[in-house]
Amino acid sequence: MPIVRLSWDRSLTVLLASNAAIIIVALVQHWNISSMLWIYWLQSVIIGVFQAARMLSLRRFSTAHLRINGMPAQPTLGTKTFIVAFFLMHYGLFHLGYGLLLSQHAPLVLGLLPFAALFVINHAISLRDHLRADENSIPNIGALMFLPYARIVPMHIILILGARMPLDQTGLALFLALKTAADALMHVIEHSIS
Repeated sequence: MPIVRLSWDRSLTVLLASNAAIIIVALVQHWNISSMLWIYWLQSVIIGVFQAARMLSLRRFSTAHLRINGMPAQPTLGTKTFIVAFFLMHYGLFHLGYGLLLSQHAPLVLGLLPFAALFVINHAISLRDHLRADENSIPNIGALMFLPYARIVPMHIILILGARMPLDQTGLALFLALKTAADALMHVIEHSIS
């Protein structure tokens, strides 16, 4: 049974600062909901890329409760390669579909890329912390494969609900605060499972 320890870390600080910067700029520049959906789509893609890098970096890992083609998976290089490839394909197709849906409403604006860079910095810090912790433990690769989905589902539910509501400045601020809270909560849970 995983042990959950709630704690504050550097990457949570950077995550909250990144979200705060986006909230301030969004309110000052009167961003529309499409811009918000794109920036958090970019964040989700970044989460997936860094999670794949973490799984590939594992030297030791558990495959408890993990089955491949109906058979118990073994903690081998082949299993790790298969899991990472499957994750990238499934997670990637999910985001490709989501991106195509978003592009029907508004194009991706290149001006959002600096904000995506904030999330890259955040997840690079988080990956470094994870890699250190992984050296002293035996993470379950199946759990690692599913963590990004648990992390992004609350965020995407909030985004989808927000896309269906007309948002004034107060509504936009509330929407962004809820999204940030969901993102921070899932970050804390992900970092506290050992």
